Amino acid sequence: MTDNPISPARYGGLAEQEARFWGNVRRRSDNPQLWDDPILFDLFLRPQWEYLIQVVANLQGDVLELGCGEGHLAIELARRGLRVKGIDISAERIARAKARATEEFLQHPAQAPEFVVADLNTITLPLSSYDVIVAHDALHHILNLDRLMVEISVALKDKGRLIVYDYVGMGSFRKLAAAFSYAILPTYQSYSVKLKLSRRFGRFMKDEQGKRDELAKVPAGPESESPFEEISQSSIIHSIEKNFRIEEMKEDHPFFFYLAPKVRCPGAIKPLFWKTLRALDKTLLAMRLSRGAYVYINAAKRS
Repeated sequence: MTDNPISPARYGGLAEQEARFWGNVRRRSDNPQLWDDPILFDLFLRPQWEYLIQVVANLQGDVLELGCGEGHLAIELARRGLRVKGIDISAERIARAKARATEEFLQHPAQAPEFVVADLNTITLPLSSYDVIVAHDALHHILNLDRLMVEISVALKDKGRLIVYDYVGMGSFRKLAAAFSYAILPTYQSYSVKLKLSRRFGRFMKDEQGKRDELAKVPAGPESESPFEEISQSSIIHSIEKNFRIEEMKEDHPFFFYLAPKVRCPGAIKPLFWKTLRALDKTLLAMRLSRGAYVYINAAKRS
């Protein structure tokens, strides 16, 4: 696990900025994401999403979701009859999750997930309370990852499971290739805007220790950025290994997923372009030419 040089006093302000950032996140036409387009979601994300849901649903019992956002996963699991609680740092996102759950379970309110605001870096979880704890695309924002893993282990019942799908980083070479490709290809951001963004190249290229060191010394950046973005990457796997027994691990999306939503191309060839990028990512993994930037982990609590 990387060192954490950020003082408690400084951390408070960073956590508040993180909460505000996620509360204000909205879909942006100049910076589309994989989940913004239904076709892209089906091609790149739906298989993993449905697999994760099915694994958790098969385990049954009491479920805790870490970093639940606006409640999409928690509600999907509750539809399958699980008792679900979701935690997120953003009060605004939790409010939207509660509103969505109220509407979804209008006829059966007792089945609705519970949603609470809490900081996963400082939270104390109840002893032996959950059969499954799930984290979907959340752990790479956690500064005190080892501490959280201990809390998760304590909160799981005997034979409990930790299910994770998360970003674990691309490494320097793939980041450099991604930045170069983004700079030269036509995207939804103009070349003049991308030229201005080049000033953030150094921050983009930093590994997680570099990001921690930077946060300890300089301002966190504008309010339009998450101060904890990618603050944990490959250490996610190492931290889970230290505290749990990994029984299943799958890698995905080595590199080309990054370009799929960003590159502007004629509508007629978009599906072919996206399928080509997906095929290239699969080829990199199949030929073991690259590690996956995302990882799925099914881990058991140690006896």
